[in-house]
Amino acid sequence: MRRSPIPALIGALAAATSLAEPAAAHVLVAQGSDGCNSAELCFDTHLEGHYTDGGVPGVDLNYSFFDTSVDSDNGHSSIDAGWSWLEGTTPPHSNEMTDVIEENLDLVRIAPGPITVRATLGFRAAAQGAGAGAQTSALVSFNGCQVYVQQNLFPGFPSDPQVIGNCGAQSTAAELIVTQTYDGQPPTHPLLRTQLQVGYASIQKNDTVAVQAASDLHFEVSNATTSWDTPTFLTQAPEPGATAAGVAAGGAIAGCARARRRRWR
Repeated sequence: MRRSPIPALIGALAAATSLAEPAAAHVLVAQGSDGCNSAELCFDTHLEGHYTDGGVPGVDLNYSFFDTSVDSDNGHSSIDAGWSWLEGTTPPHSNEMTDVIEENLDLVRIAPGPITVRATLGFRAAAQGAGAGAQTSALVSFNGCQVYVQQNLFPGFPSDPQVIGNCGAQSTAAELIVTQTYDGQPPTHPLLRTQLQVGYASIQKNDTVAVQAASDLHFEVSNATTSWDTPTFLTQAPEPGATAAGVAAGGAIAGCARARRRRWR
């Protein structure tokens, strides 16, 4: 019987969220890439990570790989990952992939009355496999209030997604929402943060798993102007069809086992 990874995943999410300190001006992380993840202000707006470990899908029986992409100009993140353990005694490595966007902003009231902000993260995930399952999660937070969703996708019996947190609006597994209203002085340099994460759950010998996940960030504000640390933040609309990229494209496990000969870059 497979042990649920939910407690460990909750702990990982909480630990990752604790990294969101106000001093972090603009941060992007796409695991497998040289991320802009220092406390110094930086203006990288797009990152990609590519990784294969111990084998190439379609060629070797054992492998792990992932492709990650994160873009703060349009708020789009995606992860496409796969693992296979069909021979030997060593399971595949790199079992957890993460995309992160962090951005501070300033709010300036336009007219007397409350300021309202609404951060929405659309989330989609799919998995295929034989034996092992996948675990997926997504998070959005603003000024410290956070909402996240997690789901275990075992072949034939996926668990119900769990939505945790309530920040002023009802969220669903496909749409995480943080809404905050400020009647008085708005918060000083609040932080907006998103996280997308995938991994395998309880992989064992003879298991193969592929997982795709994508998220899109939208931000709305009423009665205030916004000034982001990165001037281009959320200034571009996602490309047509980008919201389904990496999710609908997965298909069967064979579709994930295409030859990927890319290494770290």
